[in-house]
Amino acid sequence: MASNVMFVHRGGNQIRGTEECLLALLRNIDRGKICPFVLCTNKVLLESVRKYDIEALLFDLPEIMVDGKDVRLSFLKYAKTIIRLRSFLIRKDIKLVYCSGGHPCQISVPAAKSLKTPVLCHFHHPSPKRYYYLWLVKFADAVIFPSDFTRKHSIKKAGVDGEVMYNGINTWSEFIPAKSKNFYLRRFHGIEDDEIVIGQISTFVPTKGHKDLLMAFKTALAKINNLKLILIGEGPIRKEVQVMAREIGVGDKVIFPGYVDSVADYLQHVIDINVLASSEEGLGIVLLQASACGLPNIGTDCTGIREAIQNNVTGYLFEKGDTDDLAKRIIELARNSQRRSLMGNAGREYVVREFSETRYATKIQEKMLALIKERAGE
Repeated sequence: MASNVMFVHRGGNQIRGTEECLLALLRNIDRGKICPFVLCTNKVLLESVRKYDIEALLFDLPEIMVDGKDVRLSFLKYAKTIIRLRSFLIRKDIKLVYCSGGHPCQISVPAAKSLKTPVLCHFHHPSPKRYYYLWLVKFADAVIFPSDFTRKHSIKKAGVDGEVMYNGINTWSEFIPAKSKNFYLRRFHGIEDDEIVIGQISTFVPTKGHKDLLMAFKTALAKINNLKLILIGEGPIRKEVQVMAREIGVGDKVIFPGYVDSVADYLQHVIDINVLASSEEGLGIVLLQASACGLPNIGTDCTGIREAIQNNVTGYLFEKGDTDDLAKRIIELARNSQRRSLMGNAGREYVVREFSETRYATKIQEKMLALIKERAGE
């Protein structure tokens, strides 16, 4: 008989890396062993989950937080939400709570612990020390990480250890190399057939390094005039980045499509060189997606990005904050189509070998079942 598992996720109304991870898990889970239920704050994710015939509900997750000027102390709302979640767990006979990220632990841990229900936290990103305590991550029964960097960071910051389970990518039907380029999307965005497109797909927040990428692109453009830069995504600093592009004189060469429904379409048919200029990443799932589509990657030499890119094999790592180094790598790949192809092929092989979606889901499922069995045997 399948064990009922509650999956709890908090995020904005779009599908990003953490949402992709949860969907990959839910797509591949063995329904004969685990019966999933989903509570989330994300309407877009909700619709995607329901397509898999999984019961899912919108569920508010208030946060207790003290972080500089960011102070949220809605204790009454917090307590009511714990009680509400606890009633869900009882009603659905939940045997384990899976927290997609650290934040959901803040509600899930007290609700589940009151019922002696185990909690598994999938901690996606490095975070400040106080978050491990405020979010109650330290009190989860087990924690899993997307990269060895995130695991080591967690041990150093808060003494929280766990297993590394690399994120999984759909490499057989979604993120695959295009058999032939469909130039419709390029032409829709005003990109000429002979232009080389540098792309970054990420939320517009300071840690994603858009400004460094703009400066590097300006330098590269001075050497190679048939370049375009496409920055896909939404976020609080998008307008600021657009203004900067105009101010440094590259506004006519930079495209801002906003949020797109299919990242794969852009990786397959628009982008030639994928970049992630972030100052920190748990792993950098978009790098894996790009490699799966046969693209070379350029990423910052830091955090989990080092595990997503094999330097000089599947792409290049550049020195954090060094826009000249980033520009150099862009120029090298833009001038050498053979190198782009070799790195793209090597990246595809690497992702298929190490980041299988089915392997990812199987490992997490085994962990969940082990925790359920362990609790039942007490």
